[in-house]
Amino acid sequence: MPFTFIVLSNPEYRVSPRPIWVLVDTGSPWTALTPYDAILSKVPTHALKRATDFSEFSFAGHKFWRLMLPEIILSLKYETGKMSRYEMPSITIMNPTKKIPPEEFKGIPSVLGVDFLRINGFYLHFDPKNNEAFLEKI
Repeated sequence: MPFTFIVLSNPEYRVSPRPIWVLVDTGSPWTALTPYDAILSKVPTHALKRATDFSEFSFAGHKFWRLMLPEIILSLKYETGKMSRYEMPSITIMNPTKKIPPEEFKGIPSVLGVDFLRINGFYLHFDPKNNEAFLEKI
């Protein structure tokens, strides 16, 4: 499976700039942080607004409110160790609709979704026969 590290920053909210291990998920319309990664990154979920479209969704057997963290700078780490910065109008923060401890989501990866690929001009090359998966800039 194609995974990579990202680091988030935001000019309005104090998000902790820590590496987040994400799955590049072409089945996900949005880049989204799990509750576990959101807590470790100190995302102030209490201050975020729900999305106006698709405000509730299911993921990994749970239902979530879709909170929006606006104006994100997402740094992507390449296999060479180099980091590049990309702007995103927002990303999704998964907020469970029921009271569930964030640790329940520890084994579920956050996702780098199609929104990031489309906005920043990437495509996912995936060749399971040769055991290859990588992002490439268009």
